[in-house]
Amino acid sequence: MQKSLCTVTHRLKSTLKKCFTSLDLTKDEIKGKSSQGEKYKSINELWQNQVGISRTNWYEKGKNYWEAQESTLDGVLGGFSEIHQADISASNKFIKSLKSKNYIIGSRALDCGSGIGRITKNLLLNHFAHVDLVDQSEKFIEDAKHYINDNKVENYFVKGLQDFSPQKELYDCIWIQWILAYIIDEDLVAALKRIKAGLVPNGVLCIKENVLDEGFIYHNEDFSVTRSDKLFKIIIKKAGLKIIHEETQKDFPSEYFKVKMYGCIPKV
Repeated sequence: MQKSLCTVTHRLKSTLKKCFTSLDLTKDEIKGKSSQGEKYKSINELWQNQVGISRTNWYEKGKNYWEAQESTLDGVLGGFSEIHQADISASNKFIKSLKSKNYIIGSRALDCGSGIGRITKNLLLNHFAHVDLVDQSEKFIEDAKHYINDNKVENYFVKGLQDFSPQKELYDCIWIQWILAYIIDEDLVAALKRIKAGLVPNGVLCIKENVLDEGFIYHNEDFSVTRSDKLFKIIIKKAGLKIIHEETQKDFPSEYFKVKMYGCIPKV
């Protein structure tokens, strides 16, 4: 019996290892920690310990956390609604910078992880004639219809980004903000590969996320991972994307995480 149990345990560990080695960081292990002090030798070790073989359970925990939040600016910003104006202002300048380089020349955008539509209402509708939203929360999508209240929003998709596939060559701008922290590395690479197919020529996939100078932090409270700039760039490269423009968010309180914006196009 003891030998049989050891065999099963060994096989399970082997299975877990195979599940989370897609980024191939073995030559350059990036260490991290959790918000409760646990230490990890690599991000693959984090996924093995926290996700195991049940991806569904991981995503359900994150979904349940957000379903419990209020459909308000403060709710979707995790209690930090005071950063809303500075966030939108920097994002607005970022889009203008891309347009000045002859990118994003069309009229349709996709808001990924849209929540109640904060970014669509305050940013994207100022630049695009048509905007679609996608979010895993049916509650947020329904509330977004009332919060935005604009017929320029054509489609509302209820889907987790890890499972979403947009219509091909439809969008001039695909905006993804503060949602990638909830997606497992392997699934994130696959998702970005699918999502980039939704871009028209000269379209840009814009990523805006909290970043660290090094390593990563797993947040036990909401089941998310803050990655380093280096980790994001590994993921972006693995997804077949090239960064054409990047900026760091300004005018946030100094105690907040650093926030970066990456403008990406498919590699030719």
